[in-house]
Amino acid sequence: MTNTLLVTIAVFFALISTSQAAKNSTSNQASPTRPVDQGMYLNTQQIKKIYSSMKPYIKKARASYPDAKKKWEQALPKGQYFFVVTRIRDQHGVEEQVFISVNEIKHGIIKGYIFNKLNNVSGYEFKQAYSFPESELIDWVITKPNGEQEGNFVGKYLSSLR
Repeated sequence: MTNTLLVTIAVFFALISTSQAAKNSTSNQASPTRPVDQGMYLNTQQIKKIYSSMKPYIKKARASYPDAKKKWEQALPKGQYFFVVTRIRDQHGVEEQVFISVNEIKHGIIKGYIFNKLNNVSGYEFKQAYSFPESELIDWVITKPNGEQEGNFVGKYLSSLR
C-alpha cells in the first residue's frame, strides 16, 4: 500500500431528483439518485487527523440518531429518504466511508444498500446489500425533495474543510 491513499469523504449535496429517481429493488418507494462523493488524496497522518477532528460531529450524529430513527420508523413523508454513514473495510485493510440507504433496523443492526460510488475498497459495489451494528454509525441524513437535509453533521463538517 502506498503512503498516499485516496480517501473518499462522503459529502451529501442532496441531489434528489424525482424525475431521475431509480426504483429500489427492495422497496415500493422510488430511491433518490446516489449521493455525490468528494475524494481527497491524504496520507496516513492526514487521515488520522481528519478522523480525530470528526469525533465531535460523530458524537452529535449518534446523540441525535434515535430521533431520526423514530422518524424513519414512523414512515418519512413522500420524497424523503433516510441514509446512514459508516466505514467499510476490505480484505487489504483499506477503509472507505459509505452511505447506506436504510431498509431495516432491527435488534441493533442496520440493513440496507451501499448507496454511493466506491473508490478505494475492493469487494463492494453500488447497491450491494450491507448490514452493520448501530454502534458503527458515523452519521445520518434525511434528505427532502426541496434539497434540505436533516443531520449530515459529519458531511457538513467535511465539506467545510474544502
